[in-house]
Amino acid sequence: MKRRKHHHDHDWHKVRLEQFAAKRLIAVLNRLSRPGHYLLGPHRESPDFSILRRQNGEPSQKIGLEVTHIYGSTHDAAIINGWHKDKTDKLLATQQPALMKDIFLQLDRAIEDKNDKFAAYTIKPCWLLIRNANARVMHRDWQNYLHNKDFQDSPFEKIWLITDRQLQIINIK
Repeated sequence: MKRRKHHHDHDWHKVRLEQFAAKRLIAVLNRLSRPGHYLLGPHRESPDFSILRRQNGEPSQKIGLEVTHIYGSTHDAAIINGWHKDKTDKLLATQQPALMKDIFLQLDRAIEDKNDKFAAYTIKPCWLLIRNANARVMHRDWQNYLHNKDFQDSPFEKIWLITDRQLQIINIK
């Protein structure tokens, strides 16, 4: 992807992270179905991407994809994304790691926040993709946490979670 002019490097970095996560989801979906069954459109606003899903002999369906990330804390986000202002910020982030329960609560809050914004998305149906950017919470931790969770009330047709650095994905709705 060519570098576009953004007002802030933060925006550019955010778009790159969103695109990375979206491409990972598309790769997994195509591996589970057949290559080319799902195609990712360019980055956009509200939702972040469109996906073209090709059905067997049927017209293609356009699906919205909203992407968000959970970090653990604002300090963790600053470290992971290189946004820390100085060495003091970096030191604070390493000394104050987020608790696992706080990271799990961030998932719930992220879904609630995106549910509240759902009406503004211009493509329906729409899927939600959440990327866990906190290395302390692994795939098995997410599986255990999500075991009894129910997100059926969410307006998103599907909710996906990229759980760890190995880029494993869980379909949580």
